[in-house]
Amino acid sequence: MKSKYPFENKVVWITGASSGIGEALCYEFAKNGALLILSARNKEKLKAVQEELPQDSNKSQVLAFDLEEIDDLKDKVQLALSLFGRIDYFISNAGIAIKDFALSTPLAIDQKLMKINYFSSIAITKFLLPHFIERNSGHLVVTSSLSGKYGVPKIAAYAASKHA
Repeated sequence: MKSKYPFENKVVWITGASSGIGEALCYEFAKNGALLILSARNKEKLKAVQEELPQDSNKSQVLAFDLEEIDDLKDKVQLALSLFGRIDYFISNAGIAIKDFALSTPLAIDQKLMKINYFSSIAITKFLLPHFIERNSGHLVVTSSLSGKYGVPKIAAYAASKHA
């Protein structure tokens, strides 16, 4: 018999889970039976989201880390995989924005946005793909922004990272 919960016992890993779209996704996936891995930089905010989930506490895990630390991401993927033994869906949702004119934005800020908004997704995907291929199953979902297509003044760095 098919479950009434479309994501029942599916492991869903969400980055940017501490606020905004990521937080809302956590609640919706939890209502639909998912096992959740909540990731963002702020462990306290993640714990607060976890406490509000409409499911048993053993159906979610908090994995706090900074996506800017690209060299640590392989280990974070392995840690995420160990929490429930697999990942069925990876939702790359985390991102940061800066409002400034292109000429005023220091190159270091452009690089930071590219690391977090683009390269971290690429790195995690590359580290997860062998797991998905081995299981012959897995889904990647990337949250982007219309700003990647239609830039407006003072968001050049953000728009560029989302376009990538």
